[in-house]
Amino acid sequence: MAERGTKLAALCVQALMGSWRRARALGTACCATSLAAMSWSLATTPGRALARSATSSPLWTTTTTASVPSLPLDIVSQQTARIPPPIAVASSGPATGQIGLVFTSRQIGFLAAVPEPQASGYASGATSELERTTDGGVSWATVWRGRDIVLHWAGRIGGSVAAAGIGPRGPLLVESADNGAIWSQVPVVLTLPSVSPQAAQNGGAEWYWATSTLYFLNRQVGFAFPDAMYGQDAAWPAVLFRTSDGGRRWSAIALPGGSPSGGLVFVDGTHGFVTGLSALTASGSLRPGCTSRIWETADAGTSWRAVPGTCAGYLLTSLSFPTPERGYAGGGNYAKSSQVPQLAVLATADGGRRWSQVFATPKHPAGPGGEHALEDLSPGEHRARVRNGKGGRERIVPISERFFASVTA
Repeated sequence: MAERGTKLAALCVQALMGSWRRARALGTACCATSLAAMSWSLATTPGRALARSATSSPLWTTTTTASVPSLPLDIVSQQTARIPPPIAVASSGPATGQIGLVFTSRQIGFLAAVPEPQASGYASGATSELERTTDGGVSWATVWRGRDIVLHWAGRIGGSVAAAGIGPRGPLLVESADNGAIWSQVPVVLTLPSVSPQAAQNGGAEWYWATSTLYFLNRQVGFAFPDAMYGQDAAWPAVLFRTSDGGRRWSAIALPGGSPSGGLVFVDGTHGFVTGLSALTASGSLRPGCTSRIWETADAGTSWRAVPGTCAGYLLTSLSFPTPERGYAGGGNYAKSSQVPQLAVLATADGGRRWSQVFATPKHPAGPGGEHALEDLSPGEHRARVRNGKGGRERIVPISERFFASVTA
């Protein structure tokens, strides 16, 4: 009965869509029969249903208890008829194993996740997913799934959405240029200047790619560098890679007297900064008072020079420029080293020409055995992301207005 009513109701709806004269021959019998069937279906089916308000203007409202539309229902008059909107059914939520999130607008966003981790190696047995939201994160739907692939980064390459990962054949990018309707897998080639015995043992190019984060200046030019969240598990010696073809081929770029440590940012199309670990002394030890420093480029990352006066006695791992003039660099010492400061912030107010330390912890808030470092500093949002332990575990730490007032003073 319900199926018959639904078909008849479709003919009746033609009246609302401008062809009511052709459907009118069915007359009142058509509509009455279809409404009876619809009423029977609604009355016997549990769940959410649509009902017309009996106490206000003829608008459709959503109820949580199944009910029958009030009668008589005007579905002939083109002037007063209303068709109930569809009920949006939310998904069960984003997948587990989330590793990256990027929004292309206020409503459309993409989440990269690895709900099934690898059984061995870099990707064997793993399943990765890309999910999309079109309602600002209220509901999510899977738009891409890959087997034997481990994703580790999600972001934008020009106008495209992309994710980086390791697959059966090595490093790759997964890209979509149409907001997730069609996806393509692109192989990635990394050219290493040399491979240390440790890097070779851990997979060479795959190890570097799997522990890197990406930053794209535009559709063609981008950078791959150590993700500070991996801490001491990242590839070593660290390498800064640059691409000029949208991420297909990557080549190593030298940091004179150092190696990248996790922070990179550009203030315009050519001017950028990167944090790095200073070169070791001839005896293989860190340089006293200059564990890390900041490098600068004026040619979109083709060449870099050390910024004078930026030497720090701890590891710098993050960079942020809320404005072209005001910038911040964050980092600290590993707690296990028993050195202070464990958390520290440098700041500049003149576009990176001069830097000074504006914050440092006097003791170890992590306690014995912890490993903390400022990995992401966002003054505009009054928060900081802190790496907690080896292997990429992290937590969001709320930062007080007083702290940022002192930093930006």
